[in-house]
Amino acid sequence: MALTAETYVQIGGIEPSAALEDEALERSLVRHSVPIARLSSVRVVTSGRTDGRAARGLAHDLARAKRLEEAP
Repeated sequence: MALTAETYVQIGGIEPSAALEDEALERSLVRHSVPIARLSSVRVVTSGRTDGRAARGLAHDLARAKRLEEAP
C-alpha cells in the first residue's frame, strides 16, 4: 500500500493500532473518499512465517490455519 504524504495529512493520519493497521488505513481512505487503485499488475509476496511480532498479524492467521488444517 502506498500513498502520498499529502494524502496522509488530508486523512489526518491513522490511529495507533497493535495490529491490522493496513485495514485501518483503508477504512480512513474510504471515509475520506480517497480513491484506492487495486492493480492486478502489482503482486506481493508475503512471508510464510507462523511466528510473528503482531498478536493479530498475518503470522497469527497462518499459524491458526495450519493448526486447523492439522486437526483430526
